[in-house]
Amino acid sequence: MTKSNRAPNIVLIMADQLAPQFTGAYGHPVVKTPHIDALAGRGMRFDSAYCNSPLCAPSRFSFMSGQLVSRIGAYDNASEFSASVPTFAHYLKLMGYRTCLSGKMHFVGPDQMHGFEERVTTDIYPSDYAWTPDWERTEERIDKWYHNMATVKEAGIGAATFQIDYDEEDYPVTKGNRAPNIVLIMADQLAPQFTGAYGHPVVKTPHIDALAGRGMRFDSA
Repeated sequence: MTKSNRAPNIVLIMADQLAPQFTGAYGHPVVKTPHIDALAGRGMRFDSAYCNSPLCAPSRFSFMSGQLVSRIGAYDNASEFSASVPTFAHYLKLMGYRTCLSGKMHFVGPDQMHGFEERVTTDIYPSDYAWTPDWERTEERIDKWYHNMATVKEAGIGAATFQIDYDEEDYPVTKGNRAPNIVLIMADQLAPQFTGAYGHPVVKTPHIDALAGRGMRFDSA
């Protein structure tokens, strides 16, 4: 590529349970995401995009392929992502891009690249079929939290949620027993040593550092 027709760099970040409205780039009044804000300011922001599945693996498979989960058979976290399904990584490679994957993708099946040329880390979830239910044995569970036929039989409108049950509860706080504010941050594949709060010489995490400085840091968790 020449200087005049050089293709833009593409940085794609995908996180579980993160709605865009909870980033500074989309106007959240409290949450600070300066680096995401900067990327959005210099690049393109999509205001009408939506997620095709509330589940981890199907959402990723649908996003990478540009197809509905029903078209590619990605119904749950145990579904195989077929190597025959083209992804945006394949298309980017054809366009001359060098593609690299880092972190969790939850690919199920023998293909653990799906068009990416490099992969920095292996996955943290089973890539085999260990989570695939045996629908011939409808009452058995692979593990206590995973699917069996009860998932299908009990599907419907939720009778209650923690949000509904406890949203209006008040905790009586006086000046003498005022409880501390609690900020809990949990991220996949993030060792504490890769934050500034734990002394990393390059990574900058100023807001985490500030929280650690004013509160409690756990060194042996």
